[in-house]
Amino acid sequence: MGGTVVWDHKTRTTQIKLGTKNISAQIGSDVYSINDKLVFNSNVPKLLKGETVVPVSVINEILGAYVNWTTIDKTLTANVSLSKKQ
Repeated sequence: MGGTVVWDHKTRTTQIKLGTKNISAQIGSDVYSINDKLVFNSNVPKLLKGETVVPVSVINEILGAYVNWTTIDKTLTANVSLSKKQ
């Protein structure tokens, strides 16, 4: 998707910069920060084998992405508009 991700081990927080969006997500927290606005979502980020995993539903809601899952070839596609209009 072309963004940058920074992991803060001490706070267990991921900082994501994607286009004009700045997103902060803390492991186990239902509060996300999007461009300094707090957004609540019951689907929390988790650590899985040392990797931060953010549920697809959160990506859909927070980034306004169109998310599609193809069962035949098990492919997830997420399309996000990163224009400054959002």
